[in-house]
Amino acid sequence: MIPFKYIDQTLAFLGFAFLIGSLNALLTTFDSSVGGANSSGNLKIQMFSMMIYGPTAFLIVYRLGRFLHLFSQNIIIFLFLGLPIFSVFWSIAPDVSIRRIIALTGTMLFIAYISISLTPERALRVLATTFGIVALVSFAFAVALPGIGTHESGPYAGVWRGMFAHKNKLGGMMALGAATIMVCPKYNQKEVILGFLCALIAVLLVVMSQSKTALVILCTLAVLIPLIHWVSGRGLRTLERIVLVSTILIVGITAAVQHRDEIFSSLGKDATLTGRTDTWSLAWENFLDRPVFGHGYRVFWSDKSPARLSATESWRDKISHSHNTYLDLALDLGLLGVIGFLAVLMLFMKRLSRRIREKKDKVNLWMVIFAAYMLVVGITERSILEQSDIVWSIFVLSFFYLSFARQTSNKAAPTMASIEFRSQRFSYN
Repeated sequence: MIPFKYIDQTLAFLGFAFLIGSLNALLTTFDSSVGGANSSGNLKIQMFSMMIYGPTAFLIVYRLGRFLHLFSQNIIIFLFLGLPIFSVFWSIAPDVSIRRIIALTGTMLFIAYISISLTPERALRVLATTFGIVALVSFAFAVALPGIGTHESGPYAGVWRGMFAHKNKLGGMMALGAATIMVCPKYNQKEVILGFLCALIAVLLVVMSQSKTALVILCTLAVLIPLIHWVSGRGLRTLERIVLVSTILIVGITAAVQHRDEIFSSLGKDATLTGRTDTWSLAWENFLDRPVFGHGYRVFWSDKSPARLSATESWRDKISHSHNTYLDLALDLGLLGVIGFLAVLMLFMKRLSRRIREKKDKVNLWMVIFAAYMLVVGITERSILEQSDIVWSIFVLSFFYLSFARQTSNKAAPTMASIEFRSQRFSYN
């Protein structure tokens, strides 16, 4: 008999570690330029990804019935994930799109397999364990091996980067990791103590990375977690929750706009977000050139993009995306992609709202954290429809899990597929 329990959890651990990005720096000898605009891909990273995606494809074939059932329950997001594939037909650089589509397809197949092989709580525990190990190893690198765990030269010399190629990546992932570890269910005193220690180290790594954006995100998540936990337990209806959250957002945005200069000054940034608004203007102008279908998946900021090559020399060497995931989505797939994402997001929020009303648990918080992180970070970074990325991957994983929850709450007679799913504990119940 195949020991699926151990295979699935080991595969999930390796896959999550890869998607977090903690292995990329080790595979590329901490070369921060790998994966940038001028990068054509790294052979070591590609080979390691195939060590994850190859077995995943085999296991999906072995469990094809479960995968087809997953597909039937989530057609809308599979259609959206298919848009990058179809974009090859109008891409300005099809060869670049194809290479990155392969990576996106592998990532999504891995996430699909995790959703049909691990329960939501088990997946959360594996992810929290992965974040905890990454935090401990990053701390060890920075303290015991500063030649590896810190930036050796340049403007960030001496700043901690842990297992990552850049300090900002360490800060962003550790902010998310600290929140994930804290909401993960713990069943004994040993797990509580170990979880607290790992979360504390993750917070320390955020501080030592000197990433001001990551620190702001960490503080935001620290407020969001108890807020969502409180709201989900008050019996508020969907409309009331929307009004509450919208009011908080409006107040926060209004205060930020009114005190913009002071906020940017305290963060050590200028009001153009270190030149990002200039990049946004360039991206918007080029979006208007191809507003319906876009330029093709992940090609606009490549060296084969005529629009990008017409930018200034300094941009050409540094920028691999517009520092705004919504603009990048529009550049890649046009209005078709934007509308598709909004449809997926609305269905996700509908399913999550129903799930919160039905059951209050740590898994709900986990899903909210990653969805909120994706939407907020997307204002200045790329986070939607991103290949080999933990944030987008967990959003899709949450989408799949919520479809199982919807199925088990359905009053219709169970099908043979649903009976199999329940017997394998693929639902919440």
